[in-house]
Amino acid sequence: MLPIEHINHPVIQKAAKAEFPFHINEFSNGIAVDAWQNTTHPNYNDKIFDILEEFINDYPSATPEQAKAFLEGEMEALFQLIQSNPSIKIDRLIFQ
Repeated sequence: MLPIEHINHPVIQKAAKAEFPFHINEFSNGIAVDAWQNTTHPNYNDKIFDILEEFINDYPSATPEQAKAFLEGEMEALFQLIQSNPSIKIDRLIFQ
């Protein structure tokens, strides 16, 4: 759910330093969707980048554990958003 293109983002890198490190390729960062729903998704990727930027700007001194907890919360919210919109392409999801 968190795009691999953001692997070097400071929030993701900080979470990777937690006691139990976050890794973007973990099973928990994935979701099974139909192929038609998972086409290119630059708008989705941009929105995720904005979410990551907002966190790092609001909490520049966040600990690795706080960054990891934030990412886990965002992954849960993204999972719910995708699951509750099975007829919408990922790139067209509407974020609240």
